[in-house]
Amino acid sequence: MVDFAAMVLGGFRNDIVAVFGETAGWIIGHTILLIFAALAVVVVKERAHIMHYSGLGRKFSVDVLSILFLIALQYYIFTESFDFSAGASLGLALTSSLSIRWMVQVLG
Repeated sequence: MVDFAAMVLGGFRNDIVAVFGETAGWIIGHTILLIFAALAVVVVKERAHIMHYSGLGRKFSVDVLSILFLIALQYYIFTESFDFSAGASLGLALTSSLSIRWMVQVLG
């Protein structure tokens, strides 16, 4: 039998098998996949309702995407140009991006 859960969940699936055994691990792993697939179907079917009533609009989406872009750009600069470690680069990129966002929104 094909084990899709092992392909998708990777090491987490191995931990499930170690705790519950092979058969229960297979069932639990595939149940997790089915739950995520069902959730994805519900989100796609109800996307208009979610977008209309969640408060997430175009402005919020642009704000989130710009912050993520700034984090990725700064992370790349800190790791490649300055040879900082990954953890330090991520922390610096996150705080710097949020600081830039605050300056743009509050200070104009």
